[in-house]
Amino acid sequence: MSVISLVITTISILLSIYQAQYDSTNEKKKSTSIREKAIRFEDYIYENPEVIEEGLTWNERQSAMSSTRIDFTGTDQQGNTVYGEAKMGPIDRNRISSTLLRIAENINGGRLLIITDSKPRPSAKEAIRSLEQNISEDLSIEIKNIEFDSNLASSRHRQ
Repeated sequence: MSVISLVITTISILLSIYQAQYDSTNEKKKSTSIREKAIRFEDYIYENPEVIEEGLTWNERQSAMSSTRIDFTGTDQQGNTVYGEAKMGPIDRNRISSTLLRIAENINGGRLLIITDSKPRPSAKEAIRSLEQNISEDLSIEIKNIEFDSNLASSRHRQ
């Protein structure tokens, strides 16, 4: 009976090790997949500014500012300076507040577009309204929502 117990224990340990390795590998793949999707999302936004707004052009990507970076800088159809920040997934007050403050502290006017592939939660809109009351009136903040397929098969602007 002790040999059978030893065999069962050994098999159980080996299965646990295999499962842990399998889970770890899948987590790494999932993490890489999320990063890759975010990069594709930014690439798509940079290469296709018209899905966000007619006449929008990006001039620079990952622009260094005094104490931060911003995903995109460009101009709109009227020649106004436009800053863009890409955010995949649902955005809410917690996720957007620090981004808005970080960027707004480094911008002296123009338009800041938060570009997302998900419908923003009401708390994200509240965070924008709150920040707009405390910043320069020369800066407007807008959320632009686009549909995005990470395979780039079907992406289109959602009003």
